[in-house]
Amino acid sequence: MAYLEVGEGYPLVCVHGTLGDFRTWYSVLGPLSKAHRVISVSLRHSFPEHWDAVGDDYKMAQHVADMIAFIEQVRPGPVDLMGHSRGGHIAFRVAQARPDLVRKLVLAEPGSDLDASLPVPKGTLAHRPLAARTVRSVELIRAGDIEGALQISTRASRVTARGGAWPCGPGVNHR
Repeated sequence: MAYLEVGEGYPLVCVHGTLGDFRTWYSVLGPLSKAHRVISVSLRHSFPEHWDAVGDDYKMAQHVADMIAFIEQVRPGPVDLMGHSRGGHIAFRVAQARPDLVRKLVLAEPGSDLDASLPVPKGTLAHRPLAARTVRSVELIRAGDIEGALQISTRASRVTARGGAWPCGPGVNHR
């Protein structure tokens, strides 16, 4: 597993979301590394690895197992664990499976799963256009088109923003 390490102190392991990699955390490495040994990981099939979408190991359970093995390797005791989006879900699952490895858990917008290991509860309503874009993004990721999935995901956020859910800051263009 590729990772970036900076700073000294208690280890803080950072887990990125679906379309990210260890570079996701660049903007906060400076402040976080003042008090921590920050370890930003790239999950299986994320940069710098190039995945051809062959195989079926891009699953939540595999990422959780990979993170558990990584934490066991990097430190003999518990770490502070922070995850964003899918990484938040992975971090939650790591803490759930191995609480002995986690001292503190930080979840930033923890996402749901892209595989069937966490089914949607019956009766859950979804925003249909947004849900359709999510399904298409997953299809593109599985086909190895990460850039295409990112474009759809970004467009979906803009559509939701226009609907009033999220205000957009200056410089955000709507198409």
